[in-house]
Amino acid sequence: ADNGTLDSDTVAPHIVFLGRFVKRKGADILLDAIEYGEQHRLFPAGTYVTMAGKGPLLDACRHRAVGFDTPITFTGFIEESAKPALLRSADVAVFPATGGESFGIVLLEAIASGATVTLAGDNPGYHSTLLGDTDALFPVHGRDAARILAERIARAINDTAWAKQVHAREALLLDRYDVRTIADQVEQVYMQAIAKRRKA
Repeated sequence: ADNGTLDSDTVAPHIVFLGRFVKRKGADILLDAIEYGEQHRLFPAGTYVTMAGKGPLLDACRHRAVGFDTPITFTGFIEESAKPALLRSADVAVFPATGGESFGIVLLEAIASGATVTLAGDNPGYHSTLLGDTDALFPVHGRDAARILAERIARAINDTAWAKQVHAREALLLDRYDVRTIADQVEQVYMQAIAKRRKA
């Protein structure tokens, strides 16, 4: 993270959520995890959270966060041009969507922006984008979802070697989904189809 200095040597860990405040985007799941982390003292002193976006559940989330010890800033809507800097400042970017995601473009945006670790709810779209990476994916249903996410966030903050490994795997995804790579793959499929037609 770039900001929130604790002292001259230590930078406060920064957790970022970016998305609409609607049920399926899972802002409440992140709040559950922050609450669990506080209760079990999983996060280092100074850890802070930024939740960016707007939507019908924003006020309820703001109201709930008032009772937390962890500072949580709700930015409301942010411009597209401001998103890369926000994501780059994240030690952990968290996208707890429960479903309805055809593809995880927001995950790739976070990775490309330079978030140290990007964590995603294990829905089919995000699972596919992250190639089933069990370190980066977390459950979004069930009694243990908040605990697992809290422990995963804590590991991303506290275990530097693990965070670097996850970051390195996630960075490789950018080449896989590069538009030139995809264009080449599509071209190959078309060429194969044309060749088969000519033989028929």
